[in-house]
Amino acid sequence: MNQTKKKKKAILDVTTKLLRERLISDISMDEIARLAHVSKVTIFKYYENKNKLMNLVIRKELDFMVENIQKIIATDADFRETFRQIYHFKMKQIQLMTDIFLQNMIKQYAANPSFFDEDTREIQHLVYQELFRKGRAEGQISKDYTDEDLFLYVDIISEGMKSIPLETMIKHSEHLTEMFFNSLKKGQ
Repeated sequence: MNQTKKKKKAILDVTTKLLRERLISDISMDEIARLAHVSKVTIFKYYENKNKLMNLVIRKELDFMVENIQKIIATDADFRETFRQIYHFKMKQIQLMTDIFLQNMIKQYAANPSFFDEDTREIQHLVYQELFRKGRAEGQISKDYTDEDLFLYVDIISEGMKSIPLETMIKHSEHLTEMFFNSLKKGQ
């Protein structure tokens, strides 16, 4: 690994660690530079400003989730099992994130709502499109529903989930999953 990659990795690793431990407002670029063993100028050279660095780290966490969900979809598991594995993976990842990291995500979202809305929705749609193909091929999703219909449904569910405590979602996950499956088989 060359020096540039080592420095960038150190900066991202330190920032990720700090985002899990403290609020963004309590993290300074001086501290990141000191802990990453780079100059503050180096950080600004690679990441322009604190906000962009924070967004990049949060985005990397989301990218990690997307990569793993894509791997789950690519398995030989049937549609229902694939969906269950994705749901459980997402819940596990959310549980692994610290409360402070989640607060930092929400702060960044509040500061720039389009950061998550546009990017996350686009990524989510690409991932779910593969899942929908699998479901249609197995006859688990009615051909009467277009991808646009299904995306709207997923967006509505995702928006609603933002206001529900994680413990409640986990407690009712099996029932919610069955309700979701049953709603996809219109006319079959």
